[in-house]
Amino acid sequence: MKSPNPCSFALLLLLFVGHAEAVSSVALPAWVCSKTNAIFIDGFESAIAVPHNPSMGSGGGYPGDTSRYITVAGYATEPYYIHIPANYNPARAMPLLIALHGAAGSHNDADTAAQIVSYDWGAIADTNGFIVIAPVGENSLGSWTVPPSAGPTDYDIIATAFTDALSAYNIDRSRTYLWGFSAGGYVAFDLVLNNYNSVVRADVFAAYSANSAEILGLACASSTGCNQLLAAQARRVPVDMHVGTMDSPHLAPAQADHARLLAHGWVDGSTVFYTEFTGGHTYTGQLAGAWQSVCGFALTP
Repeated sequence: MKSPNPCSFALLLLLFVGHAEAVSSVALPAWVCSKTNAIFIDGFESAIAVPHNPSMGSGGGYPGDTSRYITVAGYATEPYYIHIPANYNPARAMPLLIALHGAAGSHNDADTAAQIVSYDWGAIADTNGFIVIAPVGENSLGSWTVPPSAGPTDYDIIATAFTDALSAYNIDRSRTYLWGFSAGGYVAFDLVLNNYNSVVRADVFAAYSANSAEILGLACASSTGCNQLLAAQARRVPVDMHVGTMDSPHLAPAQADHARLLAHGWVDGSTVFYTEFTGGHTYTGQLAGAWQSVCGFALTP
């Protein structure tokens, strides 16, 4: 990889994330997804400015698989899991993917599930140049404690892990993405569409992905409620959906969600990416496709 040309920095946009009404997701040049540290490469589409908003964090361990500990009031101190690509350079901001595990059966199993999704995303992160963080759900059944609640919820866990990662690593805040499997996918829809948390919400994510999960069930409680929720969105956040053709509890609801999104302004191949794959309730073999759907977007004011 060439050293950055100082002239290329004039093409970079320094972006500051604001409220949902003030931001949008923009499509990036096709080469961005396939080139690690793409904004620092000379000679590619020199007339196009790639959004860039570095967090300038430092001090986190790298490269490879690691963990950090966080504390949220009302919870015990807990780890979250991180994968840092081999080519990470603290002087150069990288995109970030927050990965949310599915229901695991117990809190100890949720801890294991978070480690597994971080590891499973690792090879794709190494190839494409992005950081992965995987928080752990605190629900006693190995899932996620969600709003509304009189006390803290696991959305505070996700937000604290994200904030900690921003301070420990140099993350490109204009290219922050969210992915969830099963229960984690339901949470992904809820975080983006309902904006329960001031730190992890629609105006933070350039795009997001849900595997084997639906809008109906957590983000909204009825078909009418889901239609109202989608109609009220200030921004059509790009979304990727994957569901197995043999995943009978989720296939028909996912198909209904896809149709519902199209009816409310999302566009196939532009702001919604829907994939039915041969298989059951799994994300095996689907992560690379999910990344290719979301990585081509960045957040702008």
